[in-house]
Amino acid sequence: MNLRKIFIFIMSLSFGLSSFAQTVNEKAYRLHNRLAGVPPTPQTLTAMVNALNANSGRRGYENAAAIAMEHKEFYNTTLKNFFKPFTNQAKTSRVSLNDMTATLVGAVRDSDTKPFSRVLYDDVIYVGPALENNNSVAGGGYIEKVNQAYFIRGDGLVNSLQDI
Repeated sequence: MNLRKIFIFIMSLSFGLSSFAQTVNEKAYRLHNRLAGVPPTPQTLTAMVNALNANSGRRGYENAAAIAMEHKEFYNTTLKNFFKPFTNQAKTSRVSLNDMTATLVGAVRDSDTKPFSRVLYDDVIYVGPALENNNSVAGGGYIEKVNQAYFIRGDGLVNSLQDI
C-alpha cells in the first residue's frame, strides 16, 4: 500500500466520523476543503458527489478523496505543510521550501509508480521540471555590486544529477 492510499484512508476516516448529519454535497465540499485547502470547482464537486453516491462507506470516501487530491493545492499547500515540521529542528511549518520537503512531496506524487518507502533507504532527491528546463541556452545576465559580478544565468550545461 503506498503512502498516498494511506493518507487518503486516514483523511477519509477522520472526515467520515465527524460528518453524520450532513448531505452528500456538504460532505464532498468539506472533504475537498480539508484535503486541498480550497473549495472545489462545481465540476469537481459533482464528481466527488458521484463517487460518494456510487460507493458507500470507506470506498466512496477513498474515491472522492482521490478526486480532491488531484487539485494542485493538495501538493502545494497540504502536503508541503504536512512535511515541513519534519524537515527542521524547530518542528515548525513556518520555514521556506527546502530539498527534503520537495523530495517528500514529489515522492508522494510519484508513489503510484515508485514506492514511497524508498525515501527511507535510497539516495533520493526530487528533480522537477525546473532543472530539466534549465538546460536551455539563454542570454546570461549579471548584477554588479561592489566591483563584483554575480551571474544570474549562463549556458545550461547540466546533463544529469551527477553534473550538479
